Amino acid sequence: MLYAPPIMDTEGEFNYESLYAVEGNDGYGQIYKLSYLCSAIGIPFFSERIELSADAAERQLQLTNYGFNSKTQRISFAYAETDTNGKTETKTHTITIGGKAISGDGYYFMVDGRNYVYYTANSYFDYALMGFHSFIKGTLVAAGLETDSAYEPYLTTDFRHWANEKHAVEGEAIAPGSTVITYGTADVPLNLGVDYVPEEGARTDGYENSKYEELVFDLTELSKHPDFARINNTLMQLKVGGLSAMQVLTLITEDGYADSKIIDLTDTAKVYSYSIRAIESVITENEEIELTGYPLNSARYVKVAYFYSVDGEFASSLVRHAVLDLESPLLSEDVRTEIRALSVGTLDTPVEFEISYTQQNAIKVSRSFVLSDITKIYDKDGQIADKVAADSYVTITYYNVINGVKGELMTMPISLSDVSGITNGEQIKAALIGRGLSKDLNLTIYSKDFYYELMRDFISYRLGEVRYFITSELVSAFRFVNASERDPYYGESFYENLLDTENRFYGLNASTCETIVEYLGGIGGGEGVTSLGLSGETVAVGITHSVMDKYGLYAYKIYFELPRGITDITEGTEENTDDMLSDYAWASTLGFTLYISEKKYDTENNQPYRYVGSDMYDVVAKVYGDDLDFLEYSFVELYARRNLVLTDITNIEAIEIDFNMDDLYGKYNFELEHRDYYVGYNGNQMISSYEPFEGATQTKKLFAYITAYGERMDTALEPLIKESADGRVSITNVYNVVNNGGKPMHESIVDTVGVSNFRKVFELLQLTRYQGILTDEQKAEAKLGEPHMRIRIKMASSAYYYTYEFYRFDDRRVMVSISQTDEYGNYSSTVISDFYISTFAFKKLAANYLKLLNGEYIDGDIGYVDMPSGK
Repeated sequence: MLYAPPIMDTEGEFNYESLYAVEGNDGYGQIYKLSYLCSAIGIPFFSERIELSADAAERQLQLTNYGFNSKTQRISFAYAETDTNGKTETKTHTITIGGKAISGDGYYFMVDGRNYVYYTANSYFDYALMGFHSFIKGTLVAAGLETDSAYEPYLTTDFRHWANEKHAVEGEAIAPGSTVITYGTADVPLNLGVDYVPEEGARTDGYENSKYEELVFDLTELSKHPDFARINNTLMQLKVGGLSAMQVLTLITEDGYADSKIIDLTDTAKVYSYSIRAIESVITENEEIELTGYPLNSARYVKVAYFYSVDGEFASSLVRHAVLDLESPLLSEDVRTEIRALSVGTLDTPVEFEISYTQQNAIKVSRSFVLSDITKIYDKDGQIADKVAADSYVTITYYNVINGVKGELMTMPISLSDVSGITNGEQIKAALIGRGLSKDLNLTIYSKDFYYELMRDFISYRLGEVRYFITSELVSAFRFVNASERDPYYGESFYENLLDTENRFYGLNASTCETIVEYLGGIGGGEGVTSLGLSGETVAVGITHSVMDKYGLYAYKIYFELPRGITDITEGTEENTDDMLSDYAWASTLGFTLYISEKKYDTENNQPYRYVGSDMYDVVAKVYGDDLDFLEYSFVELYARRNLVLTDITNIEAIEIDFNMDDLYGKYNFELEHRDYYVGYNGNQMISSYEPFEGATQTKKLFAYITAYGERMDTALEPLIKESADGRVSITNVYNVVNNGGKPMHESIVDTVGVSNFRKVFELLQLTRYQGILTDEQKAEAKLGEPHMRIRIKMASSAYYYTYEFYRFDDRRVMVSISQTDEYGNYSSTVISDFYISTFAFKKLAANYLKLLNGEYIDGDIGYVDMPSGK
């Protein structure tokens, strides 16, 4: 069995020997287990030789005594032997391993062709009896990248964490969007030439079918495609357990047609003569009916058995099978009517008709191969190269376009020395030669139109049992973002929240994210140290649903993506180094899916463990420790950053406050201006200016202006608003009027007293931590009344506001609802309101915003005196 996991095709410099397991108990931890195996069977030393008796009965007794019974294992191995003339010959030996010695050390064994039982005290035969998986290193995630002091850490380009649940209770109905594991067979129609002669015992009905085996259906994917939706509908009617009758599901080939149905119309029209001999089933939106005598009536899709000829030449003596679309314009109305008058079963009189296919009436499918990126280039010696040559090794990303629809982006390594096995390989090779590493090429290598006949290919599944189904909930999704990409609202985190649920309003806890990513292999443990990735003790090779079931790998799933091909990005000039942007991007990525069990406990080793499967290494490994316990927490419990506001004040353009209580009411807008400000010294004298000067340090000076709207409270701001020509008052003015009779107060180097107090209030908002989580009933109860206070934050250079609404929940708690709204207050996305803050925290916010309107000094430890029941 050759172990060649998918990662070997995606990593150009992959070292095959890195897949070998080493022996950890030999005192070195460096020698491959495979080496011990070779020692065991290559040179089987013995310390005792026992001749076998010529008497059959006595011989059998000897063999039984030495452990040679039905449980013995036979090992064959080949080796090269060179004689004295230099001629090399490959020879094969087979060894049969019997029982262990009574002492517990060593084994009895036999060599084919020799009448002896041998005893060896050597324990190397332990390795000969190990399973194949024992010789495979339990690597689950590829090595990451090293940290580098010149950049922030290289982390993940995508991380997603799902919590799954296995449903195996007899009679439980299948849930929408689940993965369904069934047992059955798959029937595929044969499309063979006229000279085909079936082998003895082979089916002669025009089908080939699989053995009765595990069949898996992903309802999320099936429901996306119109032709597959009917299979989703049928499965949704089934329940866990054995089915009373075989359930038939027909999957019509995606994009309509298989290559076997292509018509060559380059020279002339082709006349196809069809002779339908049987109606095998009627395919509806929810089921497939094979009941003999069932009428077709208005059915659209029917499965038929037929013979055909092309331009008068009989195509095959083997019956063909296809799905026929009775609404196709290629069928004449007479033929359509004739077929719909039939019922399921063998036809006494065949339905015969002809279609003359041309490029105008045949079913046209346009296909293109589009090159997106060239991610790796190596010369014939495996060395990194700048340009593609005729003998290079190249890794590309590409996608297929079918009828204008772009397919999934895929990766393919190519050896240009031989492209004979690649479709349109020569065209691809010609397009690559001379190119360097490239991104976003969008280069169409070839494009061709294909023409198909009316009959559609399919696969029919016959299910006898629904074993179980798996439901999945996306708990967390995030990616590392460069400095130039960060949303200022989440500016304190290196990570972007990728969830599209209500949880997308949460900022992310950077420490939690980084701990998880570092553990999974995205970053080295120290500067210049490369992460070697997650690994464990291999217990199985091959990720099948049976293996996943055996090791309980349905509990959790992680998709983890590592960057590859780091590219430095700089903006600015060498003369103006302060403007340089130290940033980076990656030319490609390497993604893994990990399937993880619940936590178990190993009593022998006295430590917890989990089983983890990797789709890129195709192994299941036993991983010890508690490091994967993060999987058991909800998003809010673990991933969410728990501050109400995350961004720095310099990212905010305006903060609007709307009070709605009995004695605290009105709407006020604090408009912010951030001006460049320069501070330096001339001798011992400090100088400040709005213009740059030599030796000055550039900073930002904040200006805040207040505008009031509608009905509002009687505060120190009110007379100033009435006197202002445009209703816009500087917060500095409010403090000057109240504290110094309208005369200018002392101005600090950067901020006025008023602005300093405004910053303190904003810091309260930043530092207010929320808790959770409220039930749907509690949230609905809290929202029966109007919010007591609303805060809207307008981000700089953004069309949206982040809106916070505060609802009284009880004497101790105030529910907070966060949403994104437009400038008119209309919700632009889902509201999140499943958390709360303490009543005292709310009172502090309300009291101190009121102090700003009255020109009072801020005290972050004093709350609003009363908590009214609402205006």
